[in-house]
Amino acid sequence: MPQRGTVVHEEVTFWPLWVRVLVWGACLTGAAVSFRALSDPVAGGSLYGAVIGVLTVLLAPVGLHAFFGRLRVRVTRTSLHMTIGYTPFIVKVVEFGDIVAMEAVRYSPIREFGGWGIRRSFRGKKRAWTMRGNQALVLTLPDSARLYVGSDDPKRLAARIRLVADIPDASVRNDE
Repeated sequence: MPQRGTVVHEEVTFWPLWVRVLVWGACLTGAAVSFRALSDPVAGGSLYGAVIGVLTVLLAPVGLHAFFGRLRVRVTRTSLHMTIGYTPFIVKVVEFGDIVAMEAVRYSPIREFGGWGIRRSFRGKKRAWTMRGNQALVLTLPDSARLYVGSDDPKRLAARIRLVADIPDASVRNDE
């Protein structure tokens, strides 16, 4: 049996390609506009100012990606650990003792939460940690709150959790 802090299973979900294209496209457009505006000698600009402006604009997608570009879900012997981004800046830990039931579902992230990311539903006690797609492992917590954990294969994630924890399966249904 694995040690207490040992990672039993890990899965990583990245931003979808369209989000990366959108972020980089906006920043590259901003860099081109900044370079043109800041290097215009008629307006009092300089090449040095233009280079600094462009570098600043180009650091934005790198920072966004570092802090928000992926969802990592780790199953240990005692808990589920979720982090957003490449830095452990935003972390959520759910102890297995706090999970009443779990189920793999398909759902509508836009209709239920207004999109992807760390979200709270418009009404009710639902929260989501998702990065892309419409599949999640839904954890029911003691206060009847439901936590949607985004996954490309939520059934596999549930199976890995069941290897180390005795958590009942909620009724099989589709949240679409």
